[in-house]
Amino acid sequence: MPTKKISTRKATKNKFARITRGDTQTSLGVDGDEKAGHESQVVVQHQKIQRNVTSEMKVFWRHRLDELKSMLKSKIYQYICRN
Repeated sequence: MPTKKISTRKATKNKFARITRGDTQTSLGVDGDEKAGHESQVVVQHQKIQRNVTSEMKVFWRHRLDELKSMLKSKIYQYICRN
């Protein structure tokens, strides 16, 4: 999914964001939740996707969220080791 203009419709810091992508008018809902210890949860809902690109978007988001998970685990691990 190439980077295009986005418009944030509503957001609460460290909780959620509702975003509209300018190129396709699809919507993103991103919800974050802090868990116990050093854990958190992120849920992404990509809505109004055309049927012909649904599987492509599932793969895209799976890869992006795996990258985010790796990055966050690396940062948390570095933080714990320093403190």
